[in-house]
Amino acid sequence: MAGWKGINRRDFLKLGITGTASAMLGTGPVSEALAAQGPFVFPKPVYRTLGRTGLKVTVVSFGRC
Repeated sequence: MAGWKGINRRDFLKLGITGTASAMLGTGPVSEALAAQGPFVFPKPVYRTLGRTGLKVTVVSFGRC
């Protein structure tokens, strides 16, 4: 651990994040899987009728308690 005395917390985090990102985005199964998926397409929203009002609202906005 003597070699780590000269590094501060900010530099340590930068190195960790850079190393992790480069490992994930380099050549390997993760990058191949991301490239094989193609572009992201948002799903079409699902609507429900709100009571007798006839108002159409998305399922996401319902919220349950």
